[in-house]
Amino acid sequence: MLLSVLAIPVLCSTVAAQSLEQQLLAVPATELAAEALRAGDAARGAILFHQPQSLCSRCHSTGQGTASLLGPDLTSLPADTTDAQLVESVLQPSRAIRRGYESVTVVLTDGRSLSGLVAERTAEHLLLRDASRGGEPVSLAVSDIDELVPATVSLMPAGQTATLASRQQFLDLIRYLSELRTGGARRARELQPPAALLTLQIPEYEQSIDHAGFIRDLDDEALKRGEAIYRRVCMNCHGTKDQPGSLPTSLRFAEGRFRSGSDPFTMYQTLTRGFGLMAAQTWMVPSQKYDVIHYIRQTLVRPFNPTQYTEVTDAWLAGLPQGDSRGPAPSTIQPWNAMDYGPSLTHSLEVPTARHNIAQKGLAVRLDAGAGGIARGRHWMLFDTDTLRMAAAWSAPEKQDSERNFIDWRGIQFNGEHQIHPTISGLLLAGNADGPGWASPQTGSFADDQRVTGRDDRRYGPLPRKWGRFHGQYLYDQHVILSYDVGGTDILELPGLRTDQHGAQPAFLRTFNIGPRRQDLLLQVAELPQAVLSTAARSPQGVTEALNGSDIDSAAVRFGAPPLPTSSTAQATPITFDGSTWLESADAQSFDLTKADFTITARVRTAGNGTLFALARPTPQWTPNGQSLFIRDGRLVYDIGWVGAVQSRRRVNDGQWHDVAAVWTRETRRLQLWIDGKPDAAGELAAPAQPEDAVVRIGFTAGNFPQPESFLTGELQSVSFFQRALADELATPERLTDAAGLVARWNPAGAVGGELVEAAGRVAPLRVHRGEPQ
Repeated sequence: MLLSVLAIPVLCSTVAAQSLEQQLLAVPATELAAEALRAGDAARGAILFHQPQSLCSRCHSTGQGTASLLGPDLTSLPADTTDAQLVESVLQPSRAIRRGYESVTVVLTDGRSLSGLVAERTAEHLLLRDASRGGEPVSLAVSDIDELVPATVSLMPAGQTATLASRQQFLDLIRYLSELRTGGARRARELQPPAALLTLQIPEYEQSIDHAGFIRDLDDEALKRGEAIYRRVCMNCHGTKDQPGSLPTSLRFAEGRFRSGSDPFTMYQTLTRGFGLMAAQTWMVPSQKYDVIHYIRQTLVRPFNPTQYTEVTDAWLAGLPQGDSRGPAPSTIQPWNAMDYGPSLTHSLEVPTARHNIAQKGLAVRLDAGAGGIARGRHWMLFDTDTLRMAAAWSAPEKQDSERNFIDWRGIQFNGEHQIHPTISGLLLAGNADGPGWASPQTGSFADDQRVTGRDDRRYGPLPRKWGRFHGQYLYDQHVILSYDVGGTDILELPGLRTDQHGAQPAFLRTFNIGPRRQDLLLQVAELPQAVLSTAARSPQGVTEALNGSDIDSAAVRFGAPPLPTSSTAQATPITFDGSTWLESADAQSFDLTKADFTITARVRTAGNGTLFALARPTPQWTPNGQSLFIRDGRLVYDIGWVGAVQSRRRVNDGQWHDVAAVWTRETRRLQLWIDGKPDAAGELAAPAQPEDAVVRIGFTAGNFPQPESFLTGELQSVSFFQRALADELATPERLTDAAGLVARWNPAGAVGGELVEAAGRVAPLRVHRGEPQ
């Protein structure tokens, strides 16, 4: 195995390794609500709401027809309901459960359990709206109830965005809900989609299926095929004889009562058309339906639930609809394997080793060149974004099985199998067991003692923010570059490969670009006997030292901290902004104020005015597209030269300390000002371009801007720039210390060098100036 420390070429666009739900949860609900009102389409949202595969209309009514018994009527919500609350209800339904819709689980003395809403309760009886029956009332004698357990989650399941294809669809849905809230039943009728758009499309071949022939031919081979389908798809919700499924409303075939019929033909119709909360299984062809029905009836119903077993007789078969078709054969195409995912795939992946090794937040990368994406490669590396470790490096076997070359494709997102992680396939050459990939910057230890402990006594979740945090991935041609930080030191890692002239004997490469750092960083490279470590240090940024383990075949590398730049003169007192002092750095290329979200924060105390942060050309005069955050007439202002400005309502020049911020979101072109943890003002503002040869300044913008005072008078405890739009962190300023996306943080009040103010982050220090620039 070869480790190298190299410079990395200019990068292309960032690829976020997040689901749609994760992306939406990262945005404040108020912003999503505003975006939905601006860009959402209520008519499209109505179609999404009423689609057969969506559960929305099964639990919520819209002022038409029979009122729902499980969810509130969306046309008669309380008057104080906001669009932001609608957003939260869809993304986090259990965050705030409306009064009257708190669900309970009723455990009966005979061992059965029911879940739903309590409609009425007396000393003798309890009336329950049974969730498994669409809210149908069930009267229970109190004497038959063993336990009544209040639920901590809403009946509305989380993960509603899983049925949506894009952010736009989410905005459309929220816009529809918003118009129902304000327009009531009349607006619901106007937006009701045509029935043709909502009708379940049944294939034509279903009209001529030979049901009797299928049922007569069911045999041991059909039982085996049905078992495979059941274990892969059905078991997670419906469970087994010994273990209940994950969905309480799903029927347990070994002990429950069938509500839509238990004979093979009726079960076939349930699979074809859906029933209650179960959607139609449109992916199944007739033979697959009867195979899994055969398995359910013969292995779960007949031996353990005989009262629900319907015998099949010749007379019964003769009464079935007549047909002469068996329908299409099951597809042999495995779309999860045939798909071109690109050069990387994010998924939980298991590594088959004696020591526990599951990359819960795995990011697999193809290392060899070629078409077809990651599934068509021959060499891979697996990175765990929770622990920042290289979990595995492996190669395809010489005799390549194209269907199980990369991973075994077992899992709910791929072949539909539940309760299992996909496992890597091929020859494992190197890896690291579950645990931190970098030693703690604070202690120098690899001990995994700070993550969450699960019920199985194993560690889960990401490392603490002060230890390290994954930022995302970049694509450069077909190469994947990982971005993360360790102890605030930014790191770019390029997984790579080197082979001999015959393409054999692969050497796996981990190439690093490591930012400025104040302490040594210790990397765990490999932990398997097959790995042979080589280091090639080609960076002036400190010493690279290989450390070989003694008790196991492992290797670690220490990246020594380089000497920090020092000032030629010493100053015992902090820098003060007296109306003539300002700071400047020519390293403006590290700051993107036009094409990416950003946040500028400052902690300031002043009785006057002046500049906090500016990015502009190094000229005496203010120029177009320059950007400046400053205080004028006591109010916080963000100005883009010749474009516009946003000004706060509140004044901050009262001689007290204030935490202020400017947050810009590229997608919405919205600039928001925060003061002391609360949003104060906002407006649409965007620069068409960033000035060329710009500089970064603190304490001063330009000789003629802002007027009347460009120089700051007062104290600055810190100024920070983040290349992301912060939200929750601003409400609690102490969280800014660990906030992701930091590009630079300066502490002028704590500077002891007379000429330089060092930066925490990945940029050059600021140089101290006095008087106007010449």
